[in-house]
Amino acid sequence: MKISNFKFQIPASLKLQPGESNFQKGFTLIELLASTIVIVTVGVIIVGIVVSSLRGTNKTNTISVSRQNGTYAIAQISKMLRFAQSVDAVDGGSPSVCIVGITPTPQSQLVGYNSITFTSVDGGTTTIACKKLSELSPTPNPAPDPNEPETIASNGASLLDTSIVQIPPGRCKITCNQSTVSDAMSIGINFSLESRRPTGVVLLPEFTASSSAIEFNTSLILRNVGR
Repeated sequence: MKISNFKFQIPASLKLQPGESNFQKGFTLIELLASTIVIVTVGVIIVGIVVSSLRGTNKTNTISVSRQNGTYAIAQISKMLRFAQSVDAVDGGSPSVCIVGITPTPQSQLVGYNSITFTSVDGGTTTIACKKLSELSPTPNPAPDPNEPETIASNGASLLDTSIVQIPPGRCKITCNQSTVSDAMSIGINFSLESRRPTGVVLLPEFTASSSAIEFNTSLILRNVGR
């Protein structure tokens, strides 16, 4: 056996082509890490933009719903009070508490009440009240739900959609101002609205109408009262 005649043949698939290096083609670990970082960064930016857009839309819708409810309540109360024939009771007592003297008293210094009862232009009796629905007549609940939202109501019917908005505690009051018994009476309605936050449910910040509740107020001169 002649070993000197043995020749080792390199397979054609392993032969290098002109200009090729002896390193295999592919991505290095650094290139893979860099690509991953770029993809993750772009993904985070896109998700942030989408979430920000959705949260902005939700907040806008929440504010819009609160404003619609508040504006509707103010409009209905104004329509009922504007031509009232007489004020019959304030917080269930005599309306004489409204007579505050000759010198006009600023609205901010007037005593706030929870309800006012008056005779409407058609002769019917109407009561506007800042209370929980379970506290309203004709069948007030002796043990109201502490989590029930406060509302402003007319004869026991809420003027607000309390499934989506609520009045923060202590943020609804009715004022009255009359110089003498023969003068026209001024009635003020003041309340705040925020989005309803169900008990035990944590909502994102955009579902709150604003950092502070939206204020609604109106002042009406009852020209037929005291005349």
